[in-house]
Amino acid sequence: MLAVALWLFKRGASHVTIHPDGQHLRQFDIAAWLCCANFKKVKAIGKTKHGGVYRRGDHELEVRFTPGCGDVVAEVDGKYVCVEAKGGCINSKYAGLVSCLRSRMHEAVGSLFDSPETATRLIAAVPSHPKTEELAARIAPRCRRAGIEIALVGHDGTVCFVR
Repeated sequence: MLAVALWLFKRGASHVTIHPDGQHLRQFDIAAWLCCANFKKVKAIGKTKHGGVYRRGDHELEVRFTPGCGDVVAEVDGKYVCVEAKGGCINSKYAGLVSCLRSRMHEAVGSLFDSPETATRLIAAVPSHPKTEELAARIAPRCRRAGIEIALVGHDGTVCFVR
């Protein structure tokens, strides 16, 4: 989610909202990561240390725990972008973990069918891995016809779209 948020800032968004769930917080300290990335918390939202508005220069990142809004949302070039982001272990050959990458891609794509009606750009973002690249290449044409783009996120935060 955070890699996609930074990518959206690079594309011209000035305000990005992420909607993590409880599982994200059990596995990742969002507030600490934002602090290390030079974001300063300017407003608290909710009851957790993570929720709030963080600012770095002209970029404002809002962390809200609101389900059903898309994992990452922003306005870029007049378009309301809604991203479903799914993570996962990418440094393993264990079949169970690799299978999880596949099912998470299906989940991300499927979730976008229930995204807010106002969304004008729908993106399913999953970790870049040989298995996700293979699956993305197979389903990308069908996803495009449904108005869904597939983005592969590298371990270094790069975002690459499957065409």
